[in-house]
Amino acid sequence: MQDRNQTLLALRPNIDTITDSLNTKDIESFQNKVLRPILKFQNHLLLHLFAHYARQYKGVFFKLNNQQQLEYIHQSLSTNQSFKSKLIGTVVGLFTTEEYVYYSQNLSALNKRIISMSIQRLQDQLELLGS
Repeated sequence: MQDRNQTLLALRPNIDTITDSLNTKDIESFQNKVLRPILKFQNHLLLHLFAHYARQYKGVFFKLNNQQQLEYIHQSLSTNQSFKSKLIGTVVGLFTTEEYVYYSQNLSALNKRIISMSIQRLQDQLELLGS
């Protein structure tokens, strides 16, 4: 199991802007040390997952203006449980064993953060989601 954990940690990009202070909560620290690097690593896949999801619904997303597309992303990730689960799975699947134990103890709060961060990431890269 140690080989898997070491391999997963080695895959993650370093994010230099992360600094932990004494006031940082455990969940916020987990977000900065674990979730952000995984989401950055999975960025290309997240974009493709969303584009595929949008095409499944008759490509309506691609006919909307920018503001409507931002709202569509937010609504899709907020309300479609199946799609939310798929996105969460792309992150959780890259946890080490220890990270998964922490995740399972803070499931609700961390799932909210994963979805919120995914929404922001997709919205920030709207131009890459073009038809």
